[in-house]
Amino acid sequence: MALRLKNVDRNTPMLLPPDLRDWIPDNHIVHFIVEAVSHLPLHVYRLNWKGSGSQQYPPSMMLSLLIYSYITGRFSSRRIEEATHSDVAVRYICGNTHPDHDTICTFRRKNTKAFKAAFVDVLQMAVEEKFLKKLGTVSIDGTKIKANAGKHAAVSFQRAGEQLELLRDEVQQLMQKAEQADLSEPPPKKQVNFTDPESRIMKAGNGKHFEQAYNAQAAVDTESMLIVGEHVTNAPNDKEQLISTLASIPEESGYATESVLADSGYYSEEAVNKAESEHEVTVYASVGKQRHHRAVDELEAALKEPPLLSPNATAKEVMQNRLKSIHGRELYKLRKQTVEPVFGIIKSVIGFTPFSLRGLAAVQGEWDLVALSYNMKRLFNLKFAGI
Repeated sequence: MALRLKNVDRNTPMLLPPDLRDWIPDNHIVHFIVEAVSHLPLHVYRLNWKGSGSQQYPPSMMLSLLIYSYITGRFSSRRIEEATHSDVAVRYICGNTHPDHDTICTFRRKNTKAFKAAFVDVLQMAVEEKFLKKLGTVSIDGTKIKANAGKHAAVSFQRAGEQLELLRDEVQQLMQKAEQADLSEPPPKKQVNFTDPESRIMKAGNGKHFEQAYNAQAAVDTESMLIVGEHVTNAPNDKEQLISTLASIPEESGYATESVLADSGYYSEEAVNKAESEHEVTVYASVGKQRHHRAVDELEAALKEPPLLSPNATAKEVMQNRLKSIHGRELYKLRKQTVEPVFGIIKSVIGFTPFSLRGLAAVQGEWDLVALSYNMKRLFNLKFAGI
């Protein structure tokens, strides 16, 4: 029997106008994003007003475009523009229009504050639809994300002063930075990055190398795996981030925290006391590195409640005893199962490793957009995939 092949005709035009809805499966996430964004208040978004009277792209379309692009690993405005021609789902979002990279970049840069509002709105949506309980346990952690600046562009203030003397007439920007340095009187060896002065050189990759980076923080609900709070700092470690990360959980979302799980990098007596008194939570924070291999007697002791503490027990001993309790041990196991996988999805699956914007305020807005996009994807999975 002769082999029969399908005829692939790329030259004959379609007789009827195509309907983009026919090219996307009904269960595609793009439908969920467009529908969800249509229910968000969009009056706070700034358009790319040029004063020319030309028509502007609707905020609902632009926000849907950014969310879907970030979910699918497209962060460059040029790559997003390219996708409006090559990706059917993106063409559907844009209704066969093609915003250029400058329009996309400007919309993202101008609306960083609005992304935070959308993040809160999506959390409200999750609470209303009962995918997020009103009271829960959060696991908090931080991850270093590269700044949009190379670490080799960082120089010491002392060296910057030497360069300034050589280039004073040519580089006005260096003059401004030197004046700022004089006002703040930094140590001579403290470094500044000329590409993104607010970023810092930080240990990354389990401390095995250094990157010009920001420290992105997240609080993740242990049951839904949704990000319920997030912020960005240029502090190189997490020592002072317990309170600020808890404060990033918006009250207007309808979600409240009962227990907080954190590693030893967050622990201090002062921070724990302040968190428990101001935010009315119970903190479970490791006070030191935990051993991975335990003796038989330690494993047997783990099946029992720890002995009662003396009235004179220190705050550190109280925390250790809390973590050794049966409830504390079971609860603390959830820490690595929640926030660390979320960072893994954001950095390895979605592929978000460097920030596209520069400056702490702009980077915070982009992290809001990342958290918003992750939550959209997570809500879609909870609603339709049941995972």
